[in-house]
Amino acid sequence: MISDVLSDTVSELNHYLTDKTMGKCYAGAMRDAIVEFKDKATAIRILLDYPPPLVDALIEQTDTAKPYTTHLAKVLTPGELSAFNRLLDALRAEQQAMSATRA
Repeated sequence: MISDVLSDTVSELNHYLTDKTMGKCYAGAMRDAIVEFKDKATAIRILLDYPPPLVDALIEQTDTAKPYTTHLAKVLTPGELSAFNRLLDALRAEQQAMSATRA
């Protein structure tokens, strides 16, 4: 599944970025881009792993989602949390556009 691929990818990226020898190879803008990609992969993986009703609750910002958003704020890095919130915002916008088209 894609979630598994993303999980493996994040794990490998973390390995390369934190390795004493290899981590030095990636600096500046390239390192920033790799970290941003890793954060986006984490955000996507989280939504793929959650059951669809919970994803809907997160998108719609219902009370059901509050414990999960609180938990994620505690366990994700700031970059991962930012990527997660940007993804939710994009999904909300997509959902609103689809609703407007149907109306």
